[in-house]
Amino acid sequence: MPEPPVTSAPVWAKRPARSQEPLSVRAPVGARPCRCAPLSARAPCGGAPTMRGMDQHVIVVGVETTTVRVVEELTRSRTPAVVVVSPTADPVVVAELRAGGATLVEAARTDERALREAGVHRARAVIVLGRDEVASTRTALAVEDADAGVPIVLEVVNPAFGSRLAPLLGDCTVLSPAQLAAPAFIGAALGDGQVQAVRLGGRDVVVGPRASVAGQVLARLGDPERGPLPDAGPGPAVAAQAVAAQAVVGDGRQSASDGGGAVVIGTQHRHSGRQVRTRGLLGGAARLLDRRQRIVLLLLLGVILASTAYFHSSAGKDWLTSLYLAFTTATGTGYGDPDDAELTVRFTAIVIQVMGLLLASGLTAVMTDALTSSRLATLTGSVRGRPRHHVVVCGLGRIGTAVVVGLRERGIPVVAVERNEEAYGVNRVRRLKVPVVIGEASDPSTLEEAGVHRCDAAMALTDDDAVNLEISLVARAAREDLRIVTRLYDDDLATRVERRLRLGATRSVSMLTAPAFVAAALGRPRSTIVPVGRRVVLLTELQVEPDAGLVGMLPSQLSQAGQVRLLAVRRADGAWVWNEPDEAFGPGDRIAVAATRTGLGQLRLACRPPL
Repeated sequence: MPEPPVTSAPVWAKRPARSQEPLSVRAPVGARPCRCAPLSARAPCGGAPTMRGMDQHVIVVGVETTTVRVVEELTRSRTPAVVVVSPTADPVVVAELRAGGATLVEAARTDERALREAGVHRARAVIVLGRDEVASTRTALAVEDADAGVPIVLEVVNPAFGSRLAPLLGDCTVLSPAQLAAPAFIGAALGDGQVQAVRLGGRDVVVGPRASVAGQVLARLGDPERGPLPDAGPGPAVAAQAVAAQAVVGDGRQSASDGGGAVVIGTQHRHSGRQVRTRGLLGGAARLLDRRQRIVLLLLLGVILASTAYFHSSAGKDWLTSLYLAFTTATGTGYGDPDDAELTVRFTAIVIQVMGLLLASGLTAVMTDALTSSRLATLTGSVRGRPRHHVVVCGLGRIGTAVVVGLRERGIPVVAVERNEEAYGVNRVRRLKVPVVIGEASDPSTLEEAGVHRCDAAMALTDDDAVNLEISLVARAAREDLRIVTRLYDDDLATRVERRLRLGATRSVSMLTAPAFVAAALGRPRSTIVPVGRRVVLLTELQVEPDAGLVGMLPSQLSQAGQVRLLAVRRADGAWVWNEPDEAFGPGDRIAVAATRTGLGQLRLACRPPL
């Protein structure tokens, strides 16, 4: 959901802004065109590149969906963004970048020349995005050759590769979008959200849904219906009392009306004790004998029982002898030939024996097929038996694979679906003993094979919004009460899907990860990303610098509904205090806050002196 417009800026945000000089200058007519000019208004520049007038900007290399979100984050932080794009870049993404205010530098190859034209010598940092780790490494090395002192933020698919590469590149921060975004998807799939342990405001706290947070409740961050930080609040202590006073009903979960979906900050994690469900001794026998075997055994048992009754009534045998004759005749074992019986009984025994042999042969064939299929399932990693109470994950790209790994680490049973057997995560999840169904996840028969009728949640995590939406619709048609998590990039589409189609939670990888890339590029402390419905709240600590806009302000003036919530304060000569008295901020004070992206961008500016 896009950020709501801010109708009136808070007191601390009304300060002189950074100079908003144009990033490009129109040159005399007839001069040669400049590659470094924005593509939206490519103007000739008589030999003087427009980038010479830009300083302390951030260069973004790689045009993908995350690039748009990164540019939006940089714009909120009043930091100029320069994006190096190739001529073959997606025109839709390029148009979004242009609309977002980025300066676009066209280059067929991101080499030293292109980086110099982008102003790498005056850049604050370089963010390298892309799934091709070879291309990203080449770009990072080119940045090092062009300017060895500029910080690099590098996106990697394989975190192990990134951890080995980062020390070789000097000032380099390696981030994996899959690792950053996976906890939010896992929390949505489990239904009770993701509880995160955070060091904030001088103490260890946990952040998550009210039903999953125990101990003292320190602050309320919002709920899916009202959004993040719906009110400024009377302060941490009073807000905590209000949230803690809400009654917990039933099994510890609250209704929507009394805050059951609220996301709060507390002191302890209420462990739900959720474990992988097993089906006991009978369940083990049911998994050993599939449906065909059970049918053949039941038919054989019926023949034996009917034969027992026949021998008892026609041959005049007692029940035990009749059962013996029926069993040996049907199975062809023992000495069951009734030589002294009448001719009718003998012919009936022959019929029983033939039927028994047929059923016994069928049982042998079915068991042989089951054993062979079980062995093949073990070798190929496909589904065995009828799994229950599991999570179906559709798409084994980098995001889907990270989600599967996270679910297995929590002991949650998983069945994965992937249409391409050569996909990124197929072999990895099979090594975790996770069954993988190869097929189109949008095909109802594929989801049925994955056990969608018996699972606890289904997740559509492919790289295609249309495919994910189709998977979610098929899953909803299979079960009305199924919990569904859909990965969508388009904010407007996601909002309408949640509101109108009732397909459950939607999450965007780019929205979840862009703040981390920008924070690393700008040298800021890592912010903890807390999903609140479709949007996110960022938890972080900030330093009040001398002559900043916050100096002289009161804590009661800082919180703004829907934007910023003050959590704790540490005075320059003191310790962290969560129930802070209303005393003016001074230079050197440190504050812990919860804020939306827009609110945090304004607050960071207010913590610095005006330019």
